[in-house]
Amino acid sequence: MRFITARALQCGCKELDNTRLVDSASGWHDQGMSDVISKHIYFTPIRVKAGERPWVLSEFGGYGYKISNHTFSEKMFGYRIYKSKESLTKSYKKLYEKVIIPQIKKGLSATVYTEVSDVEDELNGLMTYDREILKIDKEVLQDINSKVKY
Repeated sequence: MRFITARALQCGCKELDNTRLVDSASGWHDQGMSDVISKHIYFTPIRVKAGERPWVLSEFGGYGYKISNHTFSEKMFGYRIYKSKESLTKSYKKLYEKVIIPQIKKGLSATVYTEVSDVEDELNGLMTYDREILKIDKEVLQDINSKVKY
């Protein structure tokens, strides 16, 4: 069996296309080989420490909300579970306004919310599995997006 190190992965990717950033171990232990510092944070406070490489929150959120008849199955997974669109929207807004947006001034360069849509038993997307329903109020999403500036 042959293992590919983070360094080999980065070098190989850069040889194929040196115009793209490489995140060789997304959210895992940073070995200094990626173009970014990549973190997956769900439960602990987010504390950005600006440095030589861009700081990326490559997974966060994961707020779950189940909408019947728009799921893959009856199973349910989410890092935090909500019972209504209103409570989910309120928590999502608070997460951005109190945690994410203030970190931009401290060096937060990019974020990846988990997930755009539900994925099978993971019901923590912004949209349902069938992509028919947006689970967070559209106007709130637009307002938050207008505030995400550097």
